[in-house]
Amino acid sequence: SEDTPPKDNAALAVSHVRSSLESRRDGAGGKTQRSPDVGRADKPAADKRPRIDYGSIVHVGTELAYIDDTRYRAQLAQGQAAVNRAIADLGQLEAKAFQAAADLRRAVQLRGFQQVRDSGTQIPIVAISESDYDLAVANDKVAKAYLVVGKAVVEQNQAGLTQAQTDLDFTVIKSPVEGVIVERRVNMGQTVVAALNAPSLFLIAKDLSRVQVWASVNE
Repeated sequence: SEDTPPKDNAALAVSHVRSSLESRRDGAGGKTQRSPDVGRADKPAADKRPRIDYGSIVHVGTELAYIDDTRYRAQLAQGQAAVNRAIADLGQLEAKAFQAAADLRRAVQLRGFQQVRDSGTQIPIVAISESDYDLAVANDKVAKAYLVVGKAVVEQNQAGLTQAQTDLDFTVIKSPVEGVIVERRVNMGQTVVAALNAPSLFLIAKDLSRVQVWASVNE
């Protein structure tokens, strides 16, 4: 009998798992044996990652298994493209805001323009109509508002990029504790559904030097 660690330390559940363990091979052809619910897996010959199996000693952060990260890498690329586009759009909005501010300054100057005659009498000349002046003021406010929206869009896409990077990092299953693998519950290519009652991948015993044994002896 062995001490069983808590569930959160004993196992991890993921979807489309691609284990770093050495795949089981049949005795005849040496082909990889997969479970009926096969997922995507790398070629074992090209996988130089450490193999984790029963009895393996693991530490905090030891890589135990890998999820097929094709989808998550694509999402990360999409997130990066969205950030780049948002930054480019922000540059255009900044240029439009600069132009609107320049037009407003020009409208203010034209509104206060005056002409001096020979007699010394100052006669104000209407160089810009009130409607054009109001339009310049409105365009300046709209440009500033769009600029704020553009900055918010950049921040939103950066948050999405961070989320995509986090999801990609989660494709590497790491040991949460230091201990010994006492049971391996997945094989390469096996598909595991991530749910509330998802099956565990590994059972890790934190300390096998202290084991409590219960026995029934007939007297």
